[in-house]
Amino acid sequence: MRSLGLACDRILTSPYLRARETAEIVARELGATHLLEEEPSLASGARIERVLKVLSRCEGAGSILLVGHQPDLSEMTAALIGGDQSAIAYGTGSLACVDVSAIPPVDSGTLRWLLTLNQLVALGP
Repeated sequence: MRSLGLACDRILTSPYLRARETAEIVARELGATHLLEEEPSLASGARIERVLKVLSRCEGAGSILLVGHQPDLSEMTAALIGGDQSAIAYGTGSLACVDVSAIPPVDSGTLRWLLTLNQLVALGP
């Protein structure tokens, strides 16, 4: 993420160990440990309605990184862009960027990009 010049205003992570460890690594590498928050609604089995409620309280944050679990994040991505839940499927370690006009979204968001773990590794540090 750093080599791609990606940044975020907040990092919300599932409280589950592996997701939290990943979020801590990302936050440390981006020099953004102060932006990291544990968010129970991102635990495995996350419901988009609960996550959107949390996101609606993130006023002033232009870019929010969510660290959670599959298939939850793929399903949320699909829902945000107005697609079928099976329309977007990506694996563990992937990174997606979705633009929305508001939280909760009033219109479908736009999938700007999606990088799989293999693509991220190929891009290198």
